[in-house]
Amino acid sequence: MNFIKNKIDAAIDKRDLITALEQMHNDLVKLGDVPGPHGVEIYNYAVSFFNITTSFADKYMAQKSIIKFLRGTDAHRLNNCIWITGARFDGLVGVPSVHAKVGDRVSLQNLYLEMPGYTLTFESAEYYKKHQDFRVQYKLTDFIKFYRNQMIASLSRLIQSNKKPDNFIIRRALEQRRQIIK
Repeated sequence: MNFIKNKIDAAIDKRDLITALEQMHNDLVKLGDVPGPHGVEIYNYAVSFFNITTSFADKYMAQKSIIKFLRGTDAHRLNNCIWITGARFDGLVGVPSVHAKVGDRVSLQNLYLEMPGYTLTFESAEYYKKHQDFRVQYKLTDFIKFYRNQMIASLSRLIQSNKKPDNFIIRRALEQRRQIIK
């Protein structure tokens, strides 16, 4: 009986993950193209982008759900992209870092960017937006463009190749789970 329960729970978890991946894909597409590096709108765009990736990472990356349920190159590529763009402060050199608690929204004040140059200096996105440092804007634009494109491509292929489990047993288990929660 536990074997069947575990299989049903795994199918429900996979279904929830695919739904979350579809939502993240839609959010990234709806965000639109990355603005050019010549204006300060890249900073607000970055906040929106990192809100999408960190909220997904907060919920799913602790369990490593993507590679637990999905296989292949796209699953690993997406897992790595979310690990880099969705992680809270991890000290990776050259990577924007979110200095907010898990579950908190990303803002100009808690998104920190590295200033290109010989010394590693991190300042908030708010600071760079105010000072209009074009080097940071170019670096941020390239970073987001690369990862956004990688994620959208991988998400599209993963969603297409992994249909959500949806049969009678799973629907029944979901109904029972909802009744227990109430």
